[in-house]
Amino acid sequence: MATLHTLNKAEYPAAVERDWRCAVKPGDTILLIEEAVLRLLNPEAINQLSGANLTARQADLQAYGLQPPSVCDDTAWVELCVSHDKLINW
Repeated sequence: MATLHTLNKAEYPAAVERDWRCAVKPGDTILLIEEAVLRLLNPEAINQLSGANLTARQADLQAYGLQPPSVCDDTAWVELCVSHDKLINW
């Protein structure tokens, strides 16, 4: 049962940060949206989530001038929502 985790903040309070990181399991997908795409500027923090698929919303990347490991347009975002068993918005 794969879960889609959407993150929309570059930084959360420590307790929330710990909770979402503990919730991510191998095979889950993390979708960075809005200012969360800024997390790509610290690849070490993202690389600690081994086994999870990482993608970022194309429009938000363009707004911040970033290049991700994987790009997700709005159509792909809908497909991710449909293809995962659960969706958690952090």
